[in-house]
Amino acid sequence: MHGKDFSRKRKLDFETFMKFSLGMSGKSMNKEILDFFNFSTDSPSNAAYNQQRSKVLPEAFEYLFHEFTSKLHANRHFHGYRLIACDGSNLSIASNSFDSETRVKSNQYNAEVNRLHLKLFTIL
Repeated sequence: MHGKDFSRKRKLDFETFMKFSLGMSGKSMNKEILDFFNFSTDSPSNAAYNQQRSKVLPEAFEYLFHEFTSKLHANRHFHGYRLIACDGSNLSIASNSFDSETRVKSNQYNAEVNRLHLKLFTIL
């Protein structure tokens, strides 16, 4: 709800939520939470993460991406573009079972995730 989200004191406030989300490394949610909160017994639950995630617009991540990359090597360019990543990089993106173009099997148990594979180079 506009103006109400992230207004109460929570274990997973907006800043912590964003830092946690950006630092995730592909482990199970339980392992990610335990690692991030140093195995504290006061760690938030998976449900708490999901509730907070539902309040954040995708544009928040896009904004952070552009703010971060605008500070990287401001004067270094490749054919007039800032080089962000080279071939071979995989970017994990939000899970979407309906996106067959980015859906891949991620382990021996056939778990599926969504990833973008960067080709040759990606520019901003």
